[in-house]
Amino acid sequence: MRRLLLNFIFCQAAFAQLQWDKRDLEFHPGAADTNVVARFTFANAGSHPVTILAAKISCGSCAVAELDKKRYRPGERGALTATFDFGQRVGLQTKSIVVQTDDRSEPNAILTFKVHIPELVKITPTLVYWLPGEPRVAKTMTVKVVHDQPINILAIKSSNGRLTAKLKTMKSGSEYEIAVIPADTKQPATAVLQVETDYPRENPRTFNAHAMVKGSSRP
Repeated sequence: MRRLLLNFIFCQAAFAQLQWDKRDLEFHPGAADTNVVARFTFANAGSHPVTILAAKISCGSCAVAELDKKRYRPGERGALTATFDFGQRVGLQTKSIVVQTDDRSEPNAILTFKVHIPELVKITPTLVYWLPGEPRVAKTMTVKVVHDQPINILAIKSSNGRLTAKLKTMKSGSEYEIAVIPADTKQPATAVLQVETDYPRENPRTFNAHAMVKGSSRP
């Protein structure tokens, strides 16, 4: 049954009017890059005009898809361009685009692109927490630069004044320590700790860690 389904999908793609040069792309950006641009080219190989109705990307706001135009005559070529912003993401990221058209032979074409985002710094642990009533003592995180070039941590910003964070340089450009302490452990609280760097110079990256005081489990 699965083989029949795969054969059906293959036949749909083979006889579709829009013929994509590549439906799968892969990228290995550099450490200084903050986004990639995936460009999918195609041609209308059929005998009738085709209109692209929509292009929906799986990650929502992390990427934007743009078309040269929406309607393509027989023999006409075009391109769909997707710009993917890395944000806080690292490692392998796989995104899909569903292209909806008025082509009855393939109304929905699926495109994918993979991005291998290099890791610049490693934060351990990425979350520190306190239980209700636990002693109010500082808990630490280590920040190690795993890139082959020095990266300076400039500041740590907490989104919640009840969870403060202080930065300590262990080895400039290479290793740092973050000490987090709560105002108290009586009330639940959460904070995003924003780690600001100086790399790359044109558009410095930031990384997030988290801290929280857990709430009581009693009803």
